Amino acid sequence: MVKLSLAEAPNATAESQNKTKLQEENNWLAVLVCVLCGIVSALQVVKVSIAAPFLIDNLSLNHTSIGSLGGVFSVMGMLGGIPIASIVLRTGLKHSLLLGMLFISVSSFIAPLLPSLWLLYSLRMVEGLGFILITVAAPTLVQSHVRPDYKNMAMSFWSCFMPAGIAVMMFVGPLFSDWRTVWLVNALIAAIAFLLACRYVPASAQHLRLITIKRLRALLRAVLAVPAAAQVTLIFSCYNLMYFAFYNFLPLLVVESLGLGHLHAGLITGFAAIANVGGNLLSGVLLSRGISRLQIFFISFATMAVMGGIIFAPEENPYWITLAALFFAGTGGMLPTAVLSSAPLVAPISFAIPITLGLYMQGSNLGQVLGPWVTGVGTDLFGWAVASPMFIVLGLLGLVLLFYRRLEL
Repeated sequence: MVKLSLAEAPNATAESQNKTKLQEENNWLAVLVCVLCGIVSALQVVKVSIAAPFLIDNLSLNHTSIGSLGGVFSVMGMLGGIPIASIVLRTGLKHSLLLGMLFISVSSFIAPLLPSLWLLYSLRMVEGLGFILITVAAPTLVQSHVRPDYKNMAMSFWSCFMPAGIAVMMFVGPLFSDWRTVWLVNALIAAIAFLLACRYVPASAQHLRLITIKRLRALLRAVLAVPAAAQVTLIFSCYNLMYFAFYNFLPLLVVESLGLGHLHAGLITGFAAIANVGGNLLSGVLLSRGISRLQIFFISFATMAVMGGIIFAPEENPYWITLAALFFAGTGGMLPTAVLSSAPLVAPISFAIPITLGLYMQGSNLGQVLGPWVTGVGTDLFGWAVASPMFIVLGLLGLVLLFYRRLEL
């Protein structure tokens, strides 16, 4: 394993002293503002889905363009999770959080003013960059503002940001009548979150801008030398592949196969997102009570495999599908908290936590891109019947990734 000396981690002693001072009291307001920033970033992930009919009508887009607008958001994270994490280390945690919110706000404001497909593509990539800056910086900020015995609980709150954002957009999105309004409202909300973060999130005690490129390389080598880092990243990627395949195609399944309306599809998907929030919170409680991450990973993948098989099975019973969707999302929701809260345990030193989170988010975005694409291609070629065994296979793949090397987390 690559080892880092204190000389390669500037101000390590000062950081330790400041960190102890910071954690004398829990700053739950700062935690909640960071979670709010995460939720605002998650709204950007699904706003294209909810605004798709308006984009098709107003800009004469086709389904391929809509799918590309959704997927291009995750390209920056898929390709640049670790490099962006390096930027976070150089820039500082709070500054990176604010920069991410600024990117989202400005991009969402410009798009309706100069509507064109290629500009939308470009601005979606800028939003994706903002998303990664936030999701790499915020978890470390969250943990830096609570005492050690509250870290798992704080991370369970943070891990709710994605399902909470999906639920908000699914319930509120249908109230809009134009895609421009969706973008402008997101710009306003992001601006408000930016101001709240400026005011209520203290800067991290870490003075990381002194880290040189050479030391960043040493940090990256140290993280990649930890076997658990790559293993947890692959586990998170497999989870997100299943998660985003589920959320992207459940509404379409409800409309096409069950013959129900868009309102029913939104309600079922929205309540599944709420169940996912509950799973994230439950995971924090279980971790605090001594349940291992290995057990949580196993329960999540096993349940998602079985419930995914039921959801997309040929029977097409709306009650069973709804119940299975709630179990799929709720039990699966325990996994992100377990993954994200493992970063301080996996990282070789505290300075490497953002790099570790960047690696995790790179795996997450890989699953976010591949999940809808694999499901879309499969259902186009073979119909809905292929989706059920696909989820079973992916769940089994998650279990294989879990047990091919024993995790001590």
